[in-house]
Amino acid sequence: MALFDSVLNSVTSKFGLSSDKAGGLLALLLGMIADPAKGGFGGFIDRFKGAGLGSTANSWITTGDNEPLTEGQVEQVLGKDNIADAAAKAGAETGTATSAFASMIPHVVDTLTPDAQIPDEASLMSRIGGFLSGIGGAAAAAVAGTLGVAGAFAAGAGEKVAGAVGAASGAVGSVGGRVSDTADRFRENVDTGGASSILRWLIPLLLLGLVIALGFWFCGRGTAPTANVNVNANRTNANANRTNVNVRTNANATSNATANTAEAARTLSEVTLANGTKLQAYPGGIEDQMVKFIQSDEYKGATNETLKEKWFNFDDLNFVFGKTELTPESKRQLDNITAILKAYPDVKIKIGGYTDKKGDDAANLKLSDSRAKAVQTALKAAGVGGQVPEAEGYGEKFAKVEESASDDARKVDRKTAVRLIK
Repeated sequence: MALFDSVLNSVTSKFGLSSDKAGGLLALLLGMIADPAKGGFGGFIDRFKGAGLGSTANSWITTGDNEPLTEGQVEQVLGKDNIADAAAKAGAETGTATSAFASMIPHVVDTLTPDAQIPDEASLMSRIGGFLSGIGGAAAAAVAGTLGVAGAFAAGAGEKVAGAVGAASGAVGSVGGRVSDTADRFRENVDTGGASSILRWLIPLLLLGLVIALGFWFCGRGTAPTANVNVNANRTNANANRTNVNVRTNANATSNATANTAEAARTLSEVTLANGTKLQAYPGGIEDQMVKFIQSDEYKGATNETLKEKWFNFDDLNFVFGKTELTPESKRQLDNITAILKAYPDVKIKIGGYTDKKGDDAANLKLSDSRAKAVQTALKAAGVGGQVPEAEGYGEKFAKVEESASDDARKVDRKTAVRLIK
């Protein structure tokens, strides 16, 4: 743990935290930084850039003095709910945790970037492993069964992880040695299947679980769940050799939640276009709505002015967290919109991007505009650019849910949509 000793010593002396509570907050912070569901280290830094703190974040990575963070900036980037949740897990006051995170983040990022570059996944996990490597005995027992905790944390769902932690020490037994040995044994039991294997996700999830388990150990919980992993994350099943892991990606982790379609129990159905093309789409989804509207008398009699009030929300199009890069899973819906435009060559559309009220107004506007234009660019590349002449981001202009609301409540305002134009 020597890698972060100076950080822990500073936090305990500045804010009157016990070493257990300070260590718990540090472990939880490392979990946030390494969380693959939010883009890992790069995604963590991008959250600061999106809040207009790019130069501040860069100062922690490059050589020179680290620019400080204020408590308000930490709340803006991490979210008050997330900080309160971390504080509860560490047994600290929310205000104290906010101040501690503001103090720790610049130094932790600096420590994780000794070569003044954003670390790749392997380097990041190796450096975090240095923090974990001194743990043995009771702490290792707490770590051994924590993959379920990793899943809950990586899904970014704000779950009450502590409630899922069972009395594992008796079931697991005494576990000696280093935490890194646990990861090594896991690697040996996974069929990698090549460079693109699911292993590159499973290993970070395991190590992330170790970080979170360490947080609970510091906080005096000392137990870990024996439950199977069921991470609600991206429709991807990973069957590792001798290890059964079911990984799914939460669509909201890609930061483009939709406003009107529940994820659960949805099944694709067939939508037939005027030219006979058949699409696989969700009943009541954007494709179904657009086709019915295009074929309706309402559309035939509509003017461009009345069409401004008729938007259709994408329900299966998402972006990499904090970025303008579309996820691979978005291709199906983009292909469907392309097919609709080709079937109705006289139809033209405008793309709109929206965010919730959280974060900097200007940064939200810029992000939403860039995302709207990213969709426009993808459709142009598919050969229907002439039918997509407009794309605009509105940021939080039309957001209705207050910034202080939970992330789940605010997701209705985060969307990408389409309207027809004449």
